[in-house]
Amino acid sequence: NQVVEELRETLSFLTARVSRMADSFVQQASQLWRQGNGGQLAKFAMAHRPTAQPPETENVDMGGLLLIHSRCQWLSSRTNVSELHEAYALREKSIGILLPSGKAGLLTVGSEFLLPLLKRFLLNLRDLALLCDSKDDDGEGGGYQQKCISYLQRLWGTILNDDERNFSCVAIYTVGWQCAHKMNATVVVSRWKLPDGDYKMSETVTYSFWRGLADFGSNKWLSASNNLSFVFENVPPKYLNHRRMVLWRLVPSRLLASLHKEGHKRSVGSAALFQQHRMPELASLTEAFCSGNVGAFEANLRDYEETYVKFEVYIQLLKLRMPLYRNLFKRTYHIIKALRGNAGRVPIADLTVAARAAGWDVDEEEVECVICTLIKDKYIKAKLDPERRSVMFSPSNPFPLKDEKLH
Repeated sequence: NQVVEELRETLSFLTARVSRMADSFVQQASQLWRQGNGGQLAKFAMAHRPTAQPPETENVDMGGLLLIHSRCQWLSSRTNVSELHEAYALREKSIGILLPSGKAGLLTVGSEFLLPLLKRFLLNLRDLALLCDSKDDDGEGGGYQQKCISYLQRLWGTILNDDERNFSCVAIYTVGWQCAHKMNATVVVSRWKLPDGDYKMSETVTYSFWRGLADFGSNKWLSASNNLSFVFENVPPKYLNHRRMVLWRLVPSRLLASLHKEGHKRSVGSAALFQQHRMPELASLTEAFCSGNVGAFEANLRDYEETYVKFEVYIQLLKLRMPLYRNLFKRTYHIIKALRGNAGRVPIADLTVAARAAGWDVDEEEVECVICTLIKDKYIKAKLDPERRSVMFSPSNPFPLKDEKLH
């Protein structure tokens, strides 16, 4: 009996201690809440790491939300898979208290300061989904990641058409893209568009970045170039890494957009710009592309392949090959026209000589094959004359700008 009584006293002491710790967290967080300090509240809440299991609650008020968050934080530090699954469910529940479906929650027009807390909760939902999938042993994987994307899609649909709460769309949009990009599942979020409204410059820049990223992945080079240019121009120089991240996609976009709009190739970037941002790879690649140096271009792709793969631009850079060949033959065409007064029919042998002069180790058969591809893909307007081994260029604009829709 004495042992049992001692155990009861110990349990009572531990329970009271846990309750005091939970009360202390709730009190400090509540104070930040009442002060309207959403940024500090979000940081304080996510830094909270309870050392014992907080009590359960079904309340949906401020205190209930903080207790649910505290319990979620405790469970997410556990290694048991079922506890991680419960942590994910509690995170969804905490988001649902801020933005419940079809009714007013804690996040309203009068409490916009809670947007940073919503962003942190949404990002934590992504991290928990990744953690749950990494711990699952069923061999399938990706179940909670898909669950997270589906939840964000439902939340977006609910809030987007709610005039009283759609101001929070910018938070869902930003985090939705971060989650989707992390999980390599951007198909859904690429269709999202923010409702009309007055947004902060930082929000507009963020929106333009993700739109540019979506356009970049969809081969919409001109649109990607415009969006990413806006981002680059409005990110302060002190944020060097952010600007580098934009340049990795902006430069290929501008080079590819040169087929759609005159002047884009000339405005890609100066040597000083690439030096300032420590990007010698793109500097040499851009120089090779603009000068039509096929040999230097191919050497650059070989030398920096791992870097380009790391920054997820290698596939797009490979697409520069055909524009590079097109530009090379365009310059050759104009040189021949200037020398001979007419370039309506150009021997393949002459084009091969020009290609070799540009550092391209190629024979006439390969040049003929490339010309066929360029004609097929509408990079040039011409016809092949197999009998006379020559190319008959159209007398009317043989090197047209491409329609964005065709590429």
